[in-house]
Amino acid sequence: MQRHRASGPLLSLFMLASATHTYAQRAQRVYSESPTSWFEESSATARISGDGKWAIYGARGNYRLIDLTAGREDSVRMRGGLEEVTNAAFAPDAKLARLGHHAGQRGWFIDEGDAARSLGIPADATPLWSDDGKSIAYVSAGVPGKIVIKTDAGEHVHAFDDAVTGMTWGKSGMLYVVKREAGGLSSIVQLDPARDARKVLRTGLDASPSSSPISISANEHTLYIGLASTTSPSPEARHNPNLDRNTHVYALDLRSAERYRVDTGAVGEAIAPVVANNSLYWVRTDFHTSIVVMPASGGPAVTAATDAMLPLWKGDGKQIAFTYGMNHGGWRTTDSPLNMDGGVVSVSVTGRAGAPQKALVTGYHEDFTPAF
Repeated sequence: MQRHRASGPLLSLFMLASATHTYAQRAQRVYSESPTSWFEESSATARISGDGKWAIYGARGNYRLIDLTAGREDSVRMRGGLEEVTNAAFAPDAKLARLGHHAGQRGWFIDEGDAARSLGIPADATPLWSDDGKSIAYVSAGVPGKIVIKTDAGEHVHAFDDAVTGMTWGKSGMLYVVKREAGGLSSIVQLDPARDARKVLRTGLDASPSSSPISISANEHTLYIGLASTTSPSPEARHNPNLDRNTHVYALDLRSAERYRVDTGAVGEAIAPVVANNSLYWVRTDFHTSIVVMPASGGPAVTAATDAMLPLWKGDGKQIAFTYGMNHGGWRTTDSPLNMDGGVVSVSVTGRAGAPQKALVTGYHEDFTPAF
């Protein structure tokens, strides 16, 4: 017998026609795909060009440039004469900054005429230009608690007491920063780079403690962020593999305490909100995992376990161990990997489940597939 893992996430990029939306508006899908990919690709995000015509789309160092008008990838523009381009960012004047190899060096480059100029930004960071194009903000993965702002006058470092997990520029020149709190929740801070002045806007947010993209409306009245809930969850809830704690896009009104959910998907997750061209974009992932068994010589597949992945056979072929904790079509980006536990299912010689799936390794930690 042969074992297979079937994930096939449906990755979709949605647009809400106005970033100052009303409850009655419906989102429009502008791009979708269902790739054969590793399960961690379900955390894909997108950056949108200012005119709303392009998206830099992907995850884990595998980003692609999508022409949203044509609905297809543009690998030629993405590469731009560089080698091994793995990431990109939208720069002023409709330019594209690329992370790749050029003249024997790896780094961030931007086109200047027929040449490529190094930006002098670490390869483990992603540049974020201010609205006027005069400042670049970035956070190096090796120093996650420091924002570096680069201008023609030099660089200035703004240090935080924990990791920065997301940030966005406002048209006023303010930088809106998501930072992780000591207990695993998140705060939003408004940073005035010119004076290094800070104002805490929100605390105790149920956002991803590792990566939490954020965006803001043009008038800087509304922030958009992915949250699993509008409350502060208990540690037990974050570890519970059976709960529906998928992430969804919420709007936070900075003039009041109001917050409300924007996306309306019943299953899956919605993350990475971006305001561009007076519209709000986000990525929705409909992610389902199953373990199926089929004869090595070919034939019909039998589902041995649902909402399960990373299978491992017991030596006698009578049981399959697996990892579970992703359900309701989502990866649970806010909790992962705390929600992962190890399970087991008994199977027949054809791979058909002979008894319900059951937990085998549980607890308040990250549990992967147990080995027999």
